[in-house]
Amino acid sequence: MQQAGKKTGLIGTIENDTGKRRFPSGMTTPEATDLQQLFAEMVDAGCEYCVMEVSSHALAQDRVYGLTFEVGIFTNLTHDHLKFHRTFEQYYQAKYQLMRQSKHCVVQVDDLYGRRMVNELREEGASLTTAALDHQAHFQGSGVVMEQTGSSFFCNGEAYSIRMPGRFNVSNALGCIAAARLLNIPAPVIRAGIADVQVAGRMERVFSGQFPFEIFIDFAHTPDGLQKALETVRLFTEGRVIAVYGSGGDPDPEKRVEMGRIGTAFADIAVFTSDNPKDENPMQILYQMASGAETKNYQLIPDRAEAIAWAIANARPGDTVLLAGKGHETYQWTKEGREPFSEREQIASCLRPNRVFPWFFHKKKLYN
Repeated sequence: MQQAGKKTGLIGTIENDTGKRRFPSGMTTPEATDLQQLFAEMVDAGCEYCVMEVSSHALAQDRVYGLTFEVGIFTNLTHDHLKFHRTFEQYYQAKYQLMRQSKHCVVQVDDLYGRRMVNELREEGASLTTAALDHQAHFQGSGVVMEQTGSSFFCNGEAYSIRMPGRFNVSNALGCIAAARLLNIPAPVIRAGIADVQVAGRMERVFSGQFPFEIFIDFAHTPDGLQKALETVRLFTEGRVIAVYGSGGDPDPEKRVEMGRIGTAFADIAVFTSDNPKDENPMQILYQMASGAETKNYQLIPDRAEAIAWAIANARPGDTVLLAGKGHETYQWTKEGREPFSEREQIASCLRPNRVFPWFFHKKKLYN
């Protein structure tokens, strides 16, 4: 929208931007009264559009009650938030509510629940547009090529590129292309608009060239998200994939078991560590994760800073280290509350001159 010259506000998980002020988010979708205040600021600032993430919690709690969205996009539904929603059916119905409040619906039909949603929306006579990589759709993606630096692909025969690797990022881009076209944004403008986007903590390549291996930070905190992130880095990793991740507080034991299984199945080494344990015992969470592991290729290191240092110390030239779960977050939520924690700072500390890692002695061989 900005590439098209439209002043646009933003509400989402990482930050809010009203055109007057830009600040970190407290939650993905604010409470109803806070949300209306943000909209009012955008109008005062001359914003023509607002792009926002609408969480399933917000839909279930009527935070967006009475709003009509010009375009609503459904991406997927996977194992998450079941402590709140209780069942996948209730989770699905919460997400479906967004479509009921949208003039135009864009649905990703590679997702099983997306295909169900399409059938139900057709029965209701909704304005419907589909997007997909692997299924027939109005906005059909193809020819995906992935590298460490990003992804290139075709949408309905036209070439696009984004700075984030991963088929899931291409899938998200297809939904954005569809939404923009519904808003009459020309394809060349869309192509330029998405080409330079880098979202903090979403398959973010960090400290490139300063280590003899790759390091990525990603927000993947669900079994599906973790698997897709690991499958992505596997495509361009010559050596081993080392995954550092945890499972948050507010227990969902089934999710933790699956997180343990996914990491050990799709990474060469999984390092189970803390990820916002809140009031829970971090080691108990790690034991639950370990119960899902079908192989013994994992380490239990509850201190996340130590887990990151261990992964970097044990990585070899050609490996990829994936730090999953925190993404854009700059805190660790423990029983003491939210404490400052930056994965980028932890990685940088491993570059200090007095830190010596095994791969250091290979540098001369690597770069000469």
